[in-house]
Amino acid sequence: MIVDYTGFVTADENMRYDAQLFQERLNGDLGSVFRSYIWQQPGMTYPEKRPFEGPFLGFDHASRSTGGGLVFHSPGDLVLSCIYPCQKGERGWVKRVIEGVSVGIDGCLADLGVVLEPTLEPDLVLKDINFCLSYPNPYERRFKSHKVVAIAARRSRDWLMLQAVIHLQASATFFSLLPMRFQSYFTQGINVDLDPLALQERLSLYVKRGAFSF
Repeated sequence: MIVDYTGFVTADENMRYDAQLFQERLNGDLGSVFRSYIWQQPGMTYPEKRPFEGPFLGFDHASRSTGGGLVFHSPGDLVLSCIYPCQKGERGWVKRVIEGVSVGIDGCLADLGVVLEPTLEPDLVLKDINFCLSYPNPYERRFKSHKVVAIAARRSRDWLMLQAVIHLQASATFFSLLPMRFQSYFTQGINVDLDPLALQERLSLYVKRGAFSF
């Protein structure tokens, strides 16, 4: 597995890099990838198949290759991109991989004193599929009743890509200028004194142990 720490300043650069990694594997078997990087500036990402119309009010934003809803990325959040060759004929393999990535994230955060729980119910907001926070995903995670780990997937015939964000910061700190319609779908984040570099190092250790290999 290739471990990649490449990170960029803008949402568009980061999403394009993920798309490039995925396309390279569609063009030839280059092996699995585990990318982790720290988000640099307030920004939003949304699925390219369901573009979000805004208003963005000058905030950084970009479409991404995976599904899901609009995600608010705060500076200091940790973002992951995992790409795996599909195990054809193995029933339930995709679900097993997504759950495995979630469990790996659980373990890393638990080592640092943060215990997560599954996201089985939506946060107490109006349901709107345009926003990540508004609907539950059993592979995502909560901290103190708020979704803090979001995961979205894209699958081709031969490859699976997961994009995940670990929200370490509260959205309201950086996006308070957005309309109230947006603010209803903010996350409070883990919002404790947790160094994203320490979490990144812990994730890298788990990768070396094979926790993110499937």
